[in-house]
Amino acid sequence: MGGCPPGAQRLPSTQLPFADLIPYIPNLTPIPGTDGALNKAALTVSALGVIYILYAWFEQAENDFVWVELNGETVAHYTVSADDAVLGKDITLTIQSVRFIDQAYNKLQGFVKRLSGVTDETTALNIWVDQKEPGGVDPQVSTPLINENLGRIRFVDSNIEAFGIITQAAAQNGIKIFIDRYPVNPLVDPVHDRKEGDVIFVSIGGVLVTHKVTSFEASSNAPIVITINYGTWLQVTLGVNIFEWFVRDKAGNQSNGFSVPRLIQNNVNGSTGPLLPAAHVLEADYDGDSDEDFIDTDVQSKDLRVEIPIRIYGWLSYDKAFVTYLGLTATGETLKHTEMADVPQPNALRIYVPLPLEFAKKLAGGRLLITYERVREGEVNTPSNAVIYSMRGTPVDNSRPAPIVHGLEGGVLPLGTDPVEITVRFFGQNPSDKLDLIIEGTALDGTPVYAKYTDSAGTGAIDFFLDYQSVFALLEGSTFKAYYVVNNDTSRPSKSVTVSVGDITVTLPPPTSDDLRPGHVFDELFSKGNLKALVHPHSSIALNDEVRVVATGSKPGGSFTTAWLEVTSIWFGSALTFTIPRAIVLANKDSTMAIHWEVRTLPTDTPLKSLPLIVNVGAKLKLTECPSLLEGTYVSPCLTQLNPLHVWTPSPRTVTFRIKYPMLATDLVTLVIQGKPGLGMPSIPAKPGVPDAGHDYITFALLSNFVAAYVGDSFTAYVEVLRNGEVFKSPALTVNVDALSAQTLDLVSVPEALGGVIDTSQSNSVEVKAWPFFNRQQAVFIRLKSSTDLFLRPGIKVSAAEFTAQRTHDLIHDSYLKGLANGATVTVDTSVSLDEAGIENSAIKLKSVAYRINRQPVV
Repeated sequence: MGGCPPGAQRLPSTQLPFADLIPYIPNLTPIPGTDGALNKAALTVSALGVIYILYAWFEQAENDFVWVELNGETVAHYTVSADDAVLGKDITLTIQSVRFIDQAYNKLQGFVKRLSGVTDETTALNIWVDQKEPGGVDPQVSTPLINENLGRIRFVDSNIEAFGIITQAAAQNGIKIFIDRYPVNPLVDPVHDRKEGDVIFVSIGGVLVTHKVTSFEASSNAPIVITINYGTWLQVTLGVNIFEWFVRDKAGNQSNGFSVPRLIQNNVNGSTGPLLPAAHVLEADYDGDSDEDFIDTDVQSKDLRVEIPIRIYGWLSYDKAFVTYLGLTATGETLKHTEMADVPQPNALRIYVPLPLEFAKKLAGGRLLITYERVREGEVNTPSNAVIYSMRGTPVDNSRPAPIVHGLEGGVLPLGTDPVEITVRFFGQNPSDKLDLIIEGTALDGTPVYAKYTDSAGTGAIDFFLDYQSVFALLEGSTFKAYYVVNNDTSRPSKSVTVSVGDITVTLPPPTSDDLRPGHVFDELFSKGNLKALVHPHSSIALNDEVRVVATGSKPGGSFTTAWLEVTSIWFGSALTFTIPRAIVLANKDSTMAIHWEVRTLPTDTPLKSLPLIVNVGAKLKLTECPSLLEGTYVSPCLTQLNPLHVWTPSPRTVTFRIKYPMLATDLVTLVIQGKPGLGMPSIPAKPGVPDAGHDYITFALLSNFVAAYVGDSFTAYVEVLRNGEVFKSPALTVNVDALSAQTLDLVSVPEALGGVIDTSQSNSVEVKAWPFFNRQQAVFIRLKSSTDLFLRPGIKVSAAEFTAQRTHDLIHDSYLKGLANGATVTVDTSVSLDEAGIENSAIKLKSVAYRINRQPVV
């Protein structure tokens, strides 16, 4: 089902001149004034990278060399084969996501160079790339649904703000709310700031109100005022509701989590009747510390029971209770389940309605709102108050199920299966939802294969019957991955299934060549002649078969196909020799040439293809220099010293590495920090091998947070360069990080003490001022040592309030201090886990402080 997918044959009558082609790029978000945007999900949803498809063009011919330039640099290429030209094949190219420039307009353009030397080009596309979620990262990972960088909604009306009650009279005039500037933390990178075109989604118990940020609002620090009209309040569930918001930018990136929530009481009903009392889950519990009701799904083994009070609330025989469970998963997905229950005896104290355990477990890490209605024939349903539960437990994977590929034998799709039947199971979709089934893979010769089939979701399972020859035949001997996307939401693809096409054990071996140096290198300084490719005897080559060699280059003029050679009795059982002209090979200098052989048995026209031999043309890259660190002090080659205070406030919190080597724009350069896992080994996005403007080096500027893991220790830094499919590693730079001075670590005190004396008649506490690299993932250990010891703070992490206050604060138990002798000395030993490992033995010790105890003798 669906239209003609990319990769299908196109008749000459439907082909356009190359210059008139409009490339197909899946997952672009439309933005007025541009050719679209690529958001974070669009850049990562496909393992192939960003897909760029050129539909077959008019007068497509063998050896047409096609390439794509991104910001003026070649990022993908393809040489049209004779078979491609005959079929009128769409050309699928892939671009590594890391090659796009974030927060910028990227120029993307396709080119073709024909054997005649004539070059045509498509219209250049102007693509906005934005991988940054509005509001920034969630600063408190312990609350996955809540992003503390998105402030709590405030009401303009002071009475509503104070009590959180929405009355009928207030709602009829429209209720104004404030959305404060985001992110809340001003130190967050400005790329996450409020921008023109952002869409704010205000959720009132699941009812959404949207507001598009204007240029004036984006340029101001003032709160945005949004009016919620009366009609909206009538849609909101009566009683308690969660009031929160999230934001989506113009590229389609959505904020990490929702804002800090608040509870409101909705009394807008359009009627004056009382609400039925809230339901109650018998298996729920109450957490006094967080002041919330919760359900722990990990300790449940069967369906939960929801209690609905009946007696004295006006129920009659034959009434029914319609219960709605509205859940929010740990990933922010809304799930809904309903139950209808009979009320057989109106004098019963209560009835019990099941809450399916399977549904509850899907909400682990999220929230659950329960409401019910009394259903009575001939009357308007009577609603209840709402109750909200925090859902605790181990979060589960709520991804949509993978599609099912039919007709497999041992997990393998038999060759020639036509059509290929794939089913998308019912997943609770709306009938009008748009569903895109994606097929993607890589052929044995390295050519990417991509196809998309679109259908409406309907009300049940969706069956696709797909043409084998246009897509799956290209993947024979390889594998494909099938998954689907709903309503263009690439941030939430379904689970995928990977299927082999044919028996991958029967692939033909690549050719060999004696003209190559180790590593399959054709170096013009050592290889003085043509390149001879050898096809060795193989069971697939029979007497009177025909064999040829196809050399596919990566630059214009760098491809060559030999004539078919008949395997006569003279050749049968011997190595077959094929010559590739030297000039053809050298046209691919500093790049690669893929050489494979094909065999056919006449009169068939479908040859079998071997695996490719990848030839590196030109001398191999050698990396001789280690990275340099600008903030460090040179000690010796590949050794530097770093004062951690030079990369922390008030200095810029930045660590800057420079990389120098003979670069090619097609290289992919990755900086690797090696040492302690976790905080100490940050994931650093790769960069293309393009030097900084006006320089001969590439700069990697990193946040200095990771340095905290190495205070008083060392780490290494090196680069990996991916060139022509091979990774080259540089020598490593060793960075010795200084320990923090005693003066810097003099941060601990008992602020209530005077002159070094603790008065036990009053409350006392231990305060630790913010240390270098202070953050909320660091555990703090505080031990009080005297005649009796006290482990006051056993590795508790810095809280949000402490982080805001830039200090930790722990009350000392009165009973401990009063148990010490008058005049005794108590020493406060404190250490902090700068590396975030939470292990006391590896924590950095702060300067200890000692105090004398002063207490009145007991009478």
